[in-house]
Amino acid sequence: MLKAFLQGICRRSNKHSMVRFSSESGFLLTLALIQCVNIADFMFIMPLGADMVQSAVLRTADLGSLSAAYKSAAILAALGSALFIERLPRPLVLLCALMGLLLGMLGLVLAHTFAQLLAARVLAGLCSGPLTAVVMALIFERVAQAQRGRALVWVMSAFPLVLLLGVPAALEIAQLGTWRSPFWLLMGLGIVAFISSLRLPQAVSAAPLRLSVPAPHGYRWLYLSALLTAFSSFLILPLLPLHMQINLGWGREHLSQLYLLAGISGLLALQWGKGFLKDKPLELLHFSSLLLAASLYLGFFAPVHAWTAPLFIASFSASLSLRSLSLSAYLGQQATRRYASAYARFSLAQHLGAALGSGLSTTLVLNAGSGGFNAVLVAWLALVSSLLLPLLMRQSAWRLLILFK
Repeated sequence: MLKAFLQGICRRSNKHSMVRFSSESGFLLTLALIQCVNIADFMFIMPLGADMVQSAVLRTADLGSLSAAYKSAAILAALGSALFIERLPRPLVLLCALMGLLLGMLGLVLAHTFAQLLAARVLAGLCSGPLTAVVMALIFERVAQAQRGRALVWVMSAFPLVLLLGVPAALEIAQLGTWRSPFWLLMGLGIVAFISSLRLPQAVSAAPLRLSVPAPHGYRWLYLSALLTAFSSFLILPLLPLHMQINLGWGREHLSQLYLLAGISGLLALQWGKGFLKDKPLELLHFSSLLLAASLYLGFFAPVHAWTAPLFIASFSASLSLRSLSLSAYLGQQATRRYASAYARFSLAQHLGAALGSGLSTTLVLNAGSGGFNAVLVAWLALVSSLLLPLLMRQSAWRLLILFK
């Protein structure tokens, strides 16, 4: 009944196979808003964790369990999406996943026990992966090839925008109200995104597929790259606020300035990188990997100066934005019609890498035994894994050299 209802309200005529550029802005704004809501739901949890603990709704030790539950559910959802998503209409999957994400947020803000919080995060994780896969598939199915670079930048600007505006705003709103207040506002944005999604044109569905579709051989290095990218990033991300305060001497009251700088840097990097997407996405990927390695050296191994923290966070954020952009663009170029299942596998690899990275990072730091905060070993692992990425392709050295030709 729900499927018939959603198919009915999202069905509309589709005379053209591509979205015309004159009507593209509303289409891309809708997809970007969906991505912002999806990413903010994940990113708000850790910054607001201390407020959740103070409200006695959970213990400090339970924060890791919430994150693990979300990632585990996202991995299962991505695996299921890779098998089934091509057999379903894109608007139907998008609306169902977005509705499930909103229900997960509602469960979160109404929760009063840890079990209720856990169930809400599992539901959100189950909906996050398919939602991202469909959003990326719609870009490559509905936007003309000449405009895809611009479209990718619009949608992938969601992450730096959440860093730039979302996280600082959530922290301020939580101080004025409670930790639940930012999620109520995020639900409002999600409802706007859902209503706007009803106007999306019906996407052309791929032909029905068998239950199990193996990944093409040429994609496997790309999925491994996605796993390594997420692994090296999430080795650092969970420890970043503590590292900035304890090791780089950046006070808690100034962390919002670093989030602001990270967001601006990510947005500028995306604008610069879109010029390389059509002809040199792999070269951009290798450049961003070396930029990440340089930022890790600056932030963890180089002598600390007054400018170390801002330069480190700016270069780190830029490298993450460029790597995600280049990988997504190249995967879209290589896929033919099975965009959604390709991006579902891509999401599966990313969630696996994120789970491995954040789990290993937390374990190594907690087991350091000195009573202090020492992230050098974690930084070494992130540095090595980031440098492994360019080696996945043959002749990767000259690919970097021709980037600026």
